[in-house]
Amino acid sequence: MVGNMEEKITVNGKDYLLKPYRDYGKNAIAKLKGDVIYIKLPRHWNSELAWKIAEKLKNRMITNIGKGITSSSELTFYNVHEVTVLGQKYAIEKIEGENKRNRARIVENKILVNIIATLEKHKKKEVIDELVRRSLSRELLPRIIAKIDELNDLHFHSEIGKVSLRQQSSRWGSCSPANNISINFSLLFLPQEILDYVIVHELAHTKIRNHSEKFWLLVGKVMPDFRERRKWLKKEARKELTKIFNFPNPQSSVLNCQTMI
Repeated sequence: MVGNMEEKITVNGKDYLLKPYRDYGKNAIAKLKGDVIYIKLPRHWNSELAWKIAEKLKNRMITNIGKGITSSSELTFYNVHEVTVLGQKYAIEKIEGENKRNRARIVENKILVNIIATLEKHKKKEVIDELVRRSLSRELLPRIIAKIDELNDLHFHSEIGKVSLRQQSSRWGSCSPANNISINFSLLFLPQEILDYVIVHELAHTKIRNHSEKFWLLVGKVMPDFRERRKWLKKEARKELTKIFNFPNPQSSVLNCQTMI
């Protein structure tokens, strides 16, 4: 199933075409567009690794489709005029004009987005989404780093690498072998206690790389009510985000699965 080997699969009585391909990117990702599942694999991977990851992504995608999870996790700010992020309200003001470039900045509690008026509608949406994400990430990343440092100093005492905010598609967070911690940008719009759970989860991975019983005992020692928080994350998080961002209709959605809780 690696390279140009296409494959037809059937999920819940519906046929899909699986199309793997190689790319110069660093990550493997599967995307569902209509009836086609595209699996992108890094060119520098050997065939054995590429096949193994492709199969993993294919099976994850089949599971998600089977569960009816077919809407994108991308947040869109195009029709959003106000958001609450980590308890702070921000108004989003979009200004179209004869600008030479698109840019955004945060002034007090306003996100001012300047966009070129002649852009096509679909391009405006992409630009606005990207500019707002970048602005909020720059503004709030220091707070995320401070919270990670606080919890790490209290409970784990690990050497932490780089911390980043990313719009991930299939994970709420990740921790690399070098202890680089990535937090899903979407968590900024959820309750603080949920964000704290994900941070503790990833910090626990600096000590134990798997999800063994020993791992969950460590998480429970730091956060005794983690099961309630984890349950809320699984059952309520997407509902909460849908209220804010009005995710697209599943019939015209893109579903992403990446190798990146």
